[in-house]
Amino acid sequence: MDAGKGKQNRFSALPARDLKPVQVSYLIDHFELAPQSVVAEAVVEKTNQALKAHEEEASSERLQPGELLLEIENQLLPVPILTPYWAKKLAGGFKVAAVRRHLEFEQLQSCQGLDPDFDLEKLWHFTDQKELVGKRGGKDFALRASEHQYFRARSPPLGSGQSTGSHFTAGYRGFKRRLRD
Repeated sequence: MDAGKGKQNRFSALPARDLKPVQVSYLIDHFELAPQSVVAEAVVEKTNQALKAHEEEASSERLQPGELLLEIENQLLPVPILTPYWAKKLAGGFKVAAVRRHLEFEQLQSCQGLDPDFDLEKLWHFTDQKELVGKRGGKDFALRASEHQYFRARSPPLGSGQSTGSHFTAGYRGFKRRLRD
């Protein structure tokens, strides 16, 4: 999105987002506190200190806002959905699609560090399921169920002569009809 004359970039405030102001704002809104509430800031500070102490005691680590925890090869991997670097790029006017592709590449590299066979479709299963859709709308709307490992075990192969009754291979109208029934 270009921020030109008379236009405001909707991502301009994104790099400044931090957890503490959001926590304070939540308390102010939900407990009818003053706009510059010292009480809300003190509660947030005490809560964050208690959480940090609990994390150290339990030897656990809290995910940062914007991270997704994936389990790959029986190992937990935090994958950033949006990094501060790319948030600044969005605020600077980079196109959303370009940032999404760069982030997918970085996410895929970190996942392949644990599993070399991890591919883009496996990543999309967690981060962007609309990419798994073959075609959108009309009679030809279908998931590529036969190609995706998750659906292979749940539906017979396409063209096997069996009537699956599965909405994954049916047209979009048929899918909607089955939802109504």
